[in-house]
Amino acid sequence: MRISFPGAAALSLGLLLALGAPQAGGAAAPGHGGALSPVALTVAGGVDPGAAAGRSLNLRRGWTAEVWANVPGARRPAWTPDGRLLVSTGAGRSLVLLTPAAGGRGPTVTTLAGGLNHPQGIAVATRHGRHILVLGDRSRIVAWDYAGGAVSNQRVILDGLPTGGHDRITPVVRGDTVFYNLGSRTNDDPIDRTGTPERATIARAGLDGTGNRTVATGVRNGSGLAFAPDGTLWSAINQADNQPYPFRDDTGQYGQLVPAYINENPVDQVARITPGAELGWPYCVPDTTGSDDLTDLGYVPQPG
Repeated sequence: MRISFPGAAALSLGLLLALGAPQAGGAAAPGHGGALSPVALTVAGGVDPGAAAGRSLNLRRGWTAEVWANVPGARRPAWTPDGRLLVSTGAGRSLVLLTPAAGGRGPTVTTLAGGLNHPQGIAVATRHGRHILVLGDRSRIVAWDYAGGAVSNQRVILDGLPTGGHDRITPVVRGDTVFYNLGSRTNDDPIDRTGTPERATIARAGLDGTGNRTVATGVRNGSGLAFAPDGTLWSAINQADNQPYPFRDDTGQYGQLVPAYINENPVDQVARITPGAELGWPYCVPDTTGSDDLTDLGYVPQPG
């Protein structure tokens, strides 16, 4: 498959991998079920596969995978309205632009913006007749106008945001508002809830930087933010590590680090974010006891 048509997904792993599903009229489309099996990676023309040479991915039936570009330090991708792919590079301090090529070749790779702090999440939006890029850049959120593979009019929406720990900001734009995550500095220390601004939150501000305020709290590391078609905001949340056993039961393991429990708990969640929501971190954790499908979970208090 080629990255330039619908049905393609870009996966950032330092190398850019293009994952493709069968198109209409082809083999049966992959579903949620079914076994995974190794699929050899192909390589786009002119691309150095690097560490991916000769490797495979475990995929469901009908899926393919191709090494499409080599972008050292690739972090987050986002498509532009004109069909190019933006990639942030984190410690590489740049925003890279990949322009698809014809004939099965890899894209042209150019630096769209350099000298950044630690670029992570990218949002692309169209406002008042112009395309804009919004970038989470460690302690700040910056924006540019975008047209024809170039950026202009760089401005800072917010600055002075807290750093350390989970400080990789992922912005999303809806209307004239940018929503963003402020991850925790620690694994499970309540001190993060006492700072200004409070950590472990989802917040919002106008694209002009005004009206910055908290939307939801207790969100340890909500680095995956996206709006559903109905306007609902969702967050993919990385929960705490090394979770102590939270049950006072006949195992006698309350408050202990039990590998079998830690391996499965607490589950990382995809959660609906509504104004005023409190998701509990670090005072309580999702409880999967008795849940077969891991939806609408209850919570159990954190040992302490």
